[in-house]
Amino acid sequence: MTIILSTITCIIAIVGAWYNENYLVKEPSCDWDEERRCRLNRLYNGKEVDCIEQLRVSKKAFQSLCTILHENGGLAQTRNVSIEESVATFLNRITSVQVTDQWTTFRDTLVMQMFLDYQARGATNS
Repeated sequence: MTIILSTITCIIAIVGAWYNENYLVKEPSCDWDEERRCRLNRLYNGKEVDCIEQLRVSKKAFQSLCTILHENGGLAQTRNVSIEESVATFLNRITSVQVTDQWTTFRDTLVMQMFLDYQARGATNS
């Protein structure tokens, strides 16, 4: 009886190993880089309402912001992250923060500093 059980156990193990080797997928089931590119492509090139819903700006304003940050602000593309992805990530983060008095103060200070820097650069260029 034990010989029969041992034989059946060995056959099941061999069949299991063969099945694992030949039929189970070995690579990751999701290509995260491709998924990220598709999601960002839907934001940039998709419907206007999707861009407004996700980033709280229109597609035209988003492209203008990317251009300004690149040309005037010195924002540069890296090997792994595009300018649009950097800006989209930033906008997504700041629009999804829970509003508190501390956040409002930070946001207003940041915007005012950016405006003053922009004015100073404009006065320098004139």
